[in-house]
Order: sequence, then C-alpha cells, then structure tokens
Amino acid sequence: MTPDYTADNVRSGAGPSWSEGLFHIHSRFSSDGKLSLAELKAECLARGLQFMVVTDHAEDMVPAELQRYVSQCRALTDGDFLAVPGLEFRVPGNEDIHLLVAGWDSSPGNGPACEILAGAMSVRNGSLVVLAHPFKAKSCWPPHIEQALDGVEIWNASCDSRYLPDHRAVRAYLRFKSRNPGLVGIGGLDLHDRSGFRGVRVRVKGRCSVTPDLIKRIRAGEFETAGPCLKVRSSPEYGNMALALLSAGRAALIAADRVLSAARGGKKTR
Repeated sequence: MTPDYTADNVRSGAGPSWSEGLFHIHSRFSSDGKLSLAELKAECLARGLQFMVVTDHAEDMVPAELQRYVSQCRALTDGDFLAVPGLEFRVPGNEDIHLLVAGWDSSPGNGPACEILAGAMSVRNGSLVVLAHPFKAKSCWPPHIEQALDGVEIWNASCDSRYLPDHRAVRAYLRFKSRNPGLVGIGGLDLHDRSGFRGVRVRVKGRCSVTPDLIKRIRAGEFETAGPCLKVRSSPEYGNMALALLSAGRAALIAADRVLSAARGGKKTR
C-alpha cells in the first residue's frame, strides 16, 4: 500500500485552528473523472478532511450541467464539510495554459463557462484564479492573465510527486510574483480517481464553513501546503540553493520511482 494521510495523522498537529482539505480535484462532471462528488466527499471525510475544491473541466460543461454541478456541491456542504465548485479552463488561443477558477457561492455559475472565465479575470467576483501546472505551458504568457492571477500551483501531486514540488513550477511562481506581488503558491492533487489521493493537502488557518471564507483566506495567504515529508508556505521564497536541492531531490525521486516501478511490474508510486 502506498503511503497516504489518514484521519489520525492529519489531525495530529492540526489543532482546532486549522481546516484541511484538497485543491484541484476532478469528479465525474469531467470526462476523465472516475468518482462522483458524493464519493469524493466520502473519501475526504475518511481522511479527516474538512473541504474539497473541485475544478472540473470547463469544456465538459454546458450551462445546464454547470448548474447541476454547483447545486450538488452546495447539497454536499454541511456543518462538517465544505464542497467548493470550480472549473479548469484552457485559455482560448493559448490552450496549453490552464486556469483553475474556484468558488461560485457569491456568483453562481448559470451561464456559459467562457463567461465565468471572462468575469473572473476582469473583476474580483469572489472566485479564486490559479495557474495550474505552469511548467506544462509552452505559450507566451499574455499579460492580462498574469495580472488576473491570485495564485500559482507550485506543487501538483499528479505531475510532480507526493513528496516534493517541482522546481520548475516554483521558478515560474517566483517569476510571476516579481510582477504580481500578491500571488500565493498552492499545492493541488490534480486527482481523477482514488489513486490520486496522494497525501498533498492544503491547511488553512481557521474554520471555513462557507466558500467566501475559504477563498478569502487562501487569497490572503493564510494557509500552507503539506505533503508527507514537506510543508510549503503560501509565499515561499526559495533561493538558488533551495531550488537546486529541489531539482536534485526530484531527479532522485524519478530514479527511485523507475527502480520501484520495475520491481513492481511497472506500477509507479511517486
């Protein structure tokens, strides 16, 4: 069994002043998602988590489906758990750039997905705009996207590792932050099925029972990203030495993963 967080080790050290949950996960509302929203909530509760930020693929949504998606997230929200609806967009004209736009409670998603993206990028309407897996993008960055961002996904457990963020994503974050000082760096799972529960979670200061509270605290940097071996602050300040160590650590993990994969008949662990 691969290591994962459990209700016990999540709660240890969390204390009453923290909420813990998952960012960047996909449900069956995405064409490549395997779990329903209710199943995702059950998996989160089994791990002692208090929220999930779902970011299903915008291209898989029509307005009626989007309304059903938001309604289901609201129905799953109660005093013990917060289900935050969001969408993952491919930027028109730059489709290798993906933006995660999370949180509709103050601006329900009842129009085409493209209108939600335009609204989120033009004004602060209560949603959170995060650049996903930045090192995957090959396009030049349009300036209006840089200024619309609230954060950058500096740790993607699916693309990087459950153990370490990717130094390339951190470098991209630092580059963007030099031009947009308010940016936060956040970790996500990019989860599509049960194997995607890889131990990377977001720990937010305070208890968040409604979406606007959670979004506000993430935007303000009142959180950290925690993995099995490492915690990363919301505004990391890595120097060249730290980035070099991240790069070396990632190379070592990839090498170890290849050995383990061969030993286990091709099943990757990362």
